Amino acid sequence: MANSNTEALARPTLPPDAEAEVISGVADHYKLDDSQRRLLFAIRKAENGKQGREFGVLTPEAMRFADDPDPTKSLQIQAMWAAGTIKKRYKGDLNEFASRWAPVGADNDPTGLNKNWVKNVSYYMENQ
Repeated sequence: MANSNTEALARPTLPPDAEAEVISGVADHYKLDDSQRRLLFAIRKAENGKQGREFGVLTPEAMRFADDPDPTKSLQIQAMWAAGTIKKRYKGDLNEFASRWAPVGADNDPTGLNKNWVKNVSYYMENQ
């Protein structure tokens, strides 16, 4: 019987092109404009979360496919939660959006990484 560390290492990942295709499909479904679409891709790059946390969405419903053998399911549900939030809350002001998405001092950010979120996401938005 494999231990959980071996199983985690053996979990399949999507190639970058396949991942981009999933994220683009979600962006199309949510009818994100160009700026919102760039933000969606930038969040993925900046968060760089493992399966179940690809976009940093920590809501249990968004993490329900974390252990699924098909990584597409997890990526898609995480992208959908992110896209829905972007569509509802992103009005062009990244700092304002960050205050909801990755607030500095949040309880779920014990090491203080959120302080770098705007800088990192801005970088990826500008360099796509």
